[in-house]
Amino acid sequence: MVDSQRTTDRLTHARAAVFAIFGLNGFLLALWVVHIPAIRNGWASITRHSDRCCCCSPSGRSAGCT
Repeated sequence: MVDSQRTTDRLTHARAAVFAIFGLNGFLLALWVVHIPAIRNGWASITRHSDRCCCCSPSGRSAGCT
């Protein structure tokens, strides 16, 4: 009975440790990601593939569109 309780305690501590490590790693990843210039400046700098593109121009149409 004592070994069963000890095993349960060890599993509970291990579960809490894994949760804490994953939480800390996720937090640190988020801190790092927000410092990437493309993300800090907005997603438009990633998705805009051409300044002359119809879909990416502010008006929806550009000089290059037919």
